[in-house]
Amino acid sequence: MTTQYDKESVRKVTILQFVLVGVFLAAAFVLYYFLVARPNNAWVGLWPIIQNTTAWLWLIPGLTVPLLIAFIFFKLVSIEYLYDENVRILADIYSLPFMAGYFLINAFMEELLFRGALQCSIGLLPAAVLFTLVHVSYYKKPLMLVEVFVLGLFIGWLFMMTQSLWLTTIAHAFYNWMLMWLIKTERIQYHPVS
Repeated sequence: MTTQYDKESVRKVTILQFVLVGVFLAAAFVLYYFLVARPNNAWVGLWPIIQNTTAWLWLIPGLTVPLLIAFIFFKLVSIEYLYDENVRILADIYSLPFMAGYFLINAFMEELLFRGALQCSIGLLPAAVLFTLVHVSYYKKPLMLVEVFVLGLFIGWLFMMTQSLWLTTIAHAFYNWMLMWLIKTERIQYHPVS
C-alpha cells in the first residue's frame, strides 16, 4: 500500500528531519566530549575503530538479535499495538537507499549519545530508559516502548561487550533499515487496523 504525499510537504519534512538529526548529533558530540572523552583522556568507543577481530564477531548477534526481538513482537502482539503512522509514512515516502544513509547518520547520533555519552556515565539501565523515553511518538503504544527498551538494553550490552560505537551503530542502522525493508516489501503487514 503506497500513499501519495505532497512533494513539498515531503521536502519540508526531510529537511526538518536532517536539521533535527544535525542538532542532536552536535549535542551528542558535546555531551560525549565533556562526559567521556575529556575525563578519560580517550575517545572511548570511537577510537580505535577496530579493537580486535573478536569484537567484530559480535556483529553477528548485533545484526540478528534485534531482528529476532522484532520478529517475536510481531508474532506475539497484534499489529494494532505496534502500528505507528509515522513509521508507515516513512516507509511510504522514502526509498531504501535514502533510508540506509539516513539510518546510519541517525543511529550514529543515538549511539554516540546513549551508549557513548550516557551509558559510559550513568550505566546501562538508565541509558536504556532514556533511549526509550526519546521515542515520544510511541507513547500511545506501550508495547512499542517495551520493544525499544529491550532493544536499548541489547544494544547497550553489545556496547559493553565490544566497546565499539561503530558496531552498535551498524547494528542499530541495520535493524531500522531491515524493518523498513520488511514493511516496504509487505513481508510485514504494517497497516492501520480499522
